[in-house]
Amino acid sequence: MLTFLLALTAAANPFVVERDGLRADITDVAVPEAPERYGAHPRVCRVLFSWDGEGVSVEPTRCAEASKSRVLAAAETWSFEVSGEGSGELLEAWFVDAMREEHDPKIFVRQDHRIAFTLPDGVDPLLADPRGLVFPEFPDELPADTVDAQCNVDIEVGKTGLVNKLEVSDCDETFHATTDEALRRLSFKVPLLDGSPLATALSIGVDFERSFDEPPGRSFLRLPSDPDMGARKIVRTDEPADIPEPPPYPDWEPLFSVRHKAYAEVGVYQIVKPAPVLGLDAERRCTVLFGVNSQRLNTAWADPACHEDVAEQTLAAARKWNLMHGEVRAGEMYGRFRATFVYAADGGEVRIVLPGEDLVSTRDNMPEFVTTISTVEPLLRVPPRLPAKMLKSGLQEAECTFDVAVDARGRTEVLGVDSCPAEYVAAGERAVKRWRWTRPEVGGEYVTVQTRVRLRFSP
Repeated sequence: MLTFLLALTAAANPFVVERDGLRADITDVAVPEAPERYGAHPRVCRVLFSWDGEGVSVEPTRCAEASKSRVLAAAETWSFEVSGEGSGELLEAWFVDAMREEHDPKIFVRQDHRIAFTLPDGVDPLLADPRGLVFPEFPDELPADTVDAQCNVDIEVGKTGLVNKLEVSDCDETFHATTDEALRRLSFKVPLLDGSPLATALSIGVDFERSFDEPPGRSFLRLPSDPDMGARKIVRTDEPADIPEPPPYPDWEPLFSVRHKAYAEVGVYQIVKPAPVLGLDAERRCTVLFGVNSQRLNTAWADPACHEDVAEQTLAAARKWNLMHGEVRAGEMYGRFRATFVYAADGGEVRIVLPGEDLVSTRDNMPEFVTTISTVEPLLRVPPRLPAKMLKSGLQEAECTFDVAVDARGRTEVLGVDSCPAEYVAAGERAVKRWRWTRPEVGGEYVTVQTRVRLRFSP
């Protein structure tokens, strides 16, 4: 049976959402049934409510299967009165199960700089207060006639207050990199639920403005505004800013050293490995980009493709690695490198995979759970040659794709033809067999790998 949290009257503080010319008055709100089992941590189900011009759709955006049916049964009974022109997303609500029978479930709304909320009793804003502000740099390479720009940034914040995921949208690509680089360094005060930290999320706006006083320009952040909560007040903790301390200065040899592209060499002196995850239905991977500055502070963030089942615990472990960059030479930047954390479906030991081409030290001190994989790159590309009679007959443009094996010496064997007009196959195979590659390597051993080669025949 559903529990109706609100049956709003004129005397109650209303539930109103105003966004992009739309106004939604929400008159009935239900909370889900109690779960059959209570968890050790807050169980969250996120639901997106959208208006298509005729009705409101309800879509779970991130929700455990065990909670989805209960939450959707409640969310689909919410009553909306929508006015204004247009269509689009209205709000994202977070339904949070109680962790004990004596506690009540909670409903939060995700804060967004584009939304003005009026909230009734029983619905709270999902807090995510920055501990300090970081402003993106105005790109130097912009054309002189570019005056300003605006970006939207969707941020996922872990229980530690650090950024887990970040997505920049609604602005020119030129502004993406500087916005991403700056806002990943934000940290937040996270809400507490029954004494346990709760992961949170928010959307921030970034305005770029060309300035002659501060050339080439400057940026401003548009944070979500506090909702109208009537007589209620938002309770914020006065926790001190969390200033990270660097790990102990290493007076021992590194486990291994890496250098990625134009970045400085990084010594890895200590690894903290996440615990296995039980009950996975398939292998999970999370690639982490590590960075270390001159104060030896380790910043790590997840690649957008990192699976959400393992993202938070992967970052929590990665940020405890003890790193130190080497000499920063002319043209180099402070250290960065990538590592992929691989979680076995059977709950086995987590493996860590590094790009073999980044490794610049021996493997003597490398832990057994760390391995390397080198991608194969062509060293010699041989263009195809067509028989003279084909050239005389009039060559038509064509593209061929071959599946090949690259052996431990970097030589090519054609395994099959993926796609190719029949008259071009023989010439294509002759050319591909003469290609030479970097030697494929896994864990320090040279191996045979498979890849794909694409050839283009042009008149």
